[in-house]
Amino acid sequence: MISNKQENEAVAVFKALADESRLKIVSILLKQDSYTQYLADKLNITAPTVTYHMEKLEKAGLVSSTKIQHYIIYSINREIMDTQIGALIKSAIAYDESTGYEEKVIESFFEYGRLKKIPSQLKKREIIIAYIASKFEFGRIYTEKELVSEIVKIHDDYCTLKRDLIGMGFLEDLDRNYKRIK
Repeated sequence: MISNKQENEAVAVFKALADESRLKIVSILLKQDSYTQYLADKLNITAPTVTYHMEKLEKAGLVSSTKIQHYIIYSINREIMDTQIGALIKSAIAYDESTGYEEKVIESFFEYGRLKKIPSQLKKREIIIAYIASKFEFGRIYTEKELVSEIVKIHDDYCTLKRDLIGMGFLEDLDRNYKRIK
């Protein structure tokens, strides 16, 4: 589980990178450490503007600074830069995939644990079939009789549901025996 602190830090990184000038600064710092006046000259902006952007980047943890005599030398945080973008996005947003649209579909089609009707719309049907498949154990071999008895608890049209479970890749047909694979 992602902590609120990790989530806030990742969001701060994306906010800091949501500026063209800061992206250019990061690009330069990826090649070499640098100082304010050099960055200002390279980007054709003023030194105070560079300082403003560097404060944003430092606050997000993307860069660090070291004072050497009269200069402040900026370095890129390699740990963050070496993180894959997908991992950073996952840490930025703690999204619970079990809620939302899928949950609403399941709630609208089920009543007291039984499927009221089989959806005709493919997207909703896939959600319902995936939900039904979750009732079966992975890797376990079910006989035809066991499979049908489990499906009938959910809906009377066991033939259609069995066909969809196999067709959508949730069950493997092993000659009248069935195994949950997905």
